[in-house]
Amino acid sequence: MYNLGIAFQDVVYSNPKETAIKFSSLSSITYGEINLKSNQLARYLIESGVEQKDVVCISGLKKIETFACILACLKLGAIYSILDSNSPIERLNRIIL
Repeated sequence: MYNLGIAFQDVVYSNPKETAIKFSSLSSITYGEINLKSNQLARYLIESGVEQKDVVCISGLKKIETFACILACLKLGAIYSILDSNSPIERLNRIIL
């Protein structure tokens, strides 16, 4: 089975110094850098007990760490759900619980 985590690794190997995400003229990250961050987060998730098909809730703004966490989940085969921190607490509780 070919998954998105593996597909991303293929892009990293062929373009490690190319810009992967650019938020502004001052904020960007290369494929190699975001790969390193996502691998670190994947290790942290594994150490925290996250397994394949577990659901990981991600709350955050559109920033580099958020995308690295999404990639970490894809690499692990975990399911991720993006939570909007501006949502009412009751809605977030229904999603989490």
